[in-house]
Amino acid sequence: MGETGNKLLTLQEVADYLGVSVYTVRRRVRAKKLQAFKVGGQYRVSRYALDLMLQEGSSVDLPSEINNLDLV
Repeated sequence: MGETGNKLLTLQEVADYLGVSVYTVRRRVRAKKLQAFKVGGQYRVSRYALDLMLQEGSSVDLPSEINNLDLV
């Protein structure tokens, strides 16, 4: 309980979740728009950092069909 905020995701998992390529996620990490750190030579993103980026409205290059949804 409460552990989902601490879960570490691979860049592939983040890309799958957002519906973008791993390359797009790497660009966000390099641009410091998504906080990530290396574990065993591979980047990891906390679920909290991902949620924070999405809440702050950082552009994520989501597919156009997601960006154009009317949320009512």
